[in-house]
Amino acid sequence: MDELNPTPQVTQQVQVQVETPPPAPAPFMAAPMYYASFLERLVATLIDGVILFAISFGVSLVFNMIDLASLGTILTLILSIGYSIFFIGTSGATPGKKVMHIKVIKTTGEKPNFIDAFLREVIGKFVSGLILYIGFLWMLWDDHKQCLHDKIAHTYVIKA
Repeated sequence: MDELNPTPQVTQQVQVQVETPPPAPAPFMAAPMYYASFLERLVATLIDGVILFAISFGVSLVFNMIDLASLGTILTLILSIGYSIFFIGTSGATPGKKVMHIKVIKTTGEKPNFIDAFLREVIGKFVSGLILYIGFLWMLWDDHKQCLHDKIAHTYVIKA
């Protein structure tokens, strides 16, 4: 720029809009949970028992007809254990629980995985039944209606 011949300066105002990022998702906030009652859990267990009895009866019948009764007994045991682990690990509810509109969730609010299901259904229920089935009755005086196997696996049974 020459002092004798000033050239006009062109200034341009540019308006810049800065977008704010969306807010971060809120941490897990538990909605009010309604725990399943003793009666709801008992009826769900009875429904599952009827289903397992029918499966066991059919397997035993077939294996007795072909003189492999002991193999049928082993298969029945595997199916009975696998039944609960499969349904709890995939959907959080066995057919009996689905009929009763209840489901198993982890204490964090997530759906249990297969390891959680094994811990709850095999290890936890074995421990629950050790001393006069007191672990199953535990829910009657627990604030979160957890049986001993729920405490072991860090789960709740809630109304779905």
